[in-house]
Amino acid sequence: MNSVAKDEKNFKSNGRKSQIKSILKTLIALNKDKASPDTKYILVSQVKSQVVKMLKQHNRLLKIYWAIDTKNKNYMQSNGIEEYSASDIYNIVSKLLENDGYQKICKRTLERDIKLLNEMGLLKSKIRRLGKQKGSISHYRQNMLFTHIHKDIILEYLTQLLKENLKDKRIIGDFDKEIQDETFNCTNLEKFKILSKINEHNKITPMSHVSEPHVINKANISYKTKKNSIGTLSKKTILNNPKPKQYKFEKKDVETRLISTHKISKKYLKQVKECSNNDSTYINALINLETAIIEYKREYNIEDILEHFLKQFNNRYRNKIWMMMRRKDGVISDYEIIWEGRFRDWYSNKYKFNCISKKFYGENIQIRKKVYNSEEETPNNWGHEEVERIAREKKRELELKRRKEYLKKLFEREAIEREERLRKAREEQECLREQAKKSMITTLEKEGRIGNGGVNIDNNTTECHLMPDSFLGGGDVLTDIKLKSNYEVFKTTRGMSLSSLGEL
Repeated sequence: MNSVAKDEKNFKSNGRKSQIKSILKTLIALNKDKASPDTKYILVSQVKSQVVKMLKQHNRLLKIYWAIDTKNKNYMQSNGIEEYSASDIYNIVSKLLENDGYQKICKRTLERDIKLLNEMGLLKSKIRRLGKQKGSISHYRQNMLFTHIHKDIILEYLTQLLKENLKDKRIIGDFDKEIQDETFNCTNLEKFKILSKINEHNKITPMSHVSEPHVINKANISYKTKKNSIGTLSKKTILNNPKPKQYKFEKKDVETRLISTHKISKKYLKQVKECSNNDSTYINALINLETAIIEYKREYNIEDILEHFLKQFNNRYRNKIWMMMRRKDGVISDYEIIWEGRFRDWYSNKYKFNCISKKFYGENIQIRKKVYNSEEETPNNWGHEEVERIAREKKRELELKRRKEYLKKLFEREAIEREERLRKAREEQECLREQAKKSMITTLEKEGRIGNGGVNIDNNTTECHLMPDSFLGGGDVLTDIKLKSNYEVFKTTRGMSLSSLGEL
């Protein structure tokens, strides 16, 4: 991911450097026409800084023109409702420059740039004042004759202004003056007498032997029969000097890259093309597919990536392919939703199961086509009212079906909730009965009215009865209720409530 961004940045910087060099060459070529004695000199580095400044202004003017063009389109589409002012243009241009890494400009610079566009004939400013301290409404009318060549016009106009600024100045290298007036230090050479020794050696050493050429009788030379004729010699020289190799660089488009590099099947690409509305949509879809493959092929199977892309493209984004694009300029798109959201939720990582490498991917992936239903076909002899009536009936049936399903689910949910409420009520009732039982036993034990006997409580009523187990038929081991012999008020507790027992 980072390497791709770095390559794009290097490509832009290299293009900018070549553009600066070409402009410098054209400016230096004008030096031959500057032979006046009053001509001043200017260094190449100074001219280069002016060229860089000019290109920055060119970039800024293009952004201003684009912002004005966008606002004018909105103005025309809304029939004059979407108005704008100079501050709106300033905010848009400042945001664009900030995204590109340039320094923020002031409003005075924007005014000078718009004035320059007016001088070029590309714009005509119309400003309507709303009153003192009430602002204004601006409208910049475009010259529609030059909209398709406005970039070339701006660059050529700025270049001519730069040439006009340098017409009385001759461009020289940064070190040309120093080279002409340079004096070299040869004291050490004279000190060690190196120059004198070299000169004496050249005088004594004889020159190499040079032999005179043989005289050839041209009358005896036959250009047809002799092998060493001029024609054959010229042919030999041609053969001995081979032509330089001409390298042809093959430019691979996105379709070729997907087939050769990523091993995507042509059958799959044919399906993508069938889903596309035109060639531009097809190319943009392949670019988005390549981006997804590069980013997710290390973690997920390529077959899953191809299947998910084809489903999303065919079902949702065939008419808005730009929403599948990964954007870094702040423009909203569904790239994160498609891949980080849906894809990661629906598909498992390839390390969780064994993935087999294939010769070509996407051979068996197909789009699910809708089944043709002859009953839904509307005959040609039906009238418009009949077709509308059938459509209304189908819509009504669909609504009734949905309503029945909704009511069914609602009743089921209410039945479950009712059962839950009844269960909780029974549990609370049982809990209250247990608490009442324990409370009654504790009260009787404190009063000392229970001896070694037991207590039996009827759970169906709120009253408690103290009886022997023999009355209830309770098994072999039975214990009788024993009351104190010195208690003279009552001898049984049958029919008494818990409150009366508590008072006793």
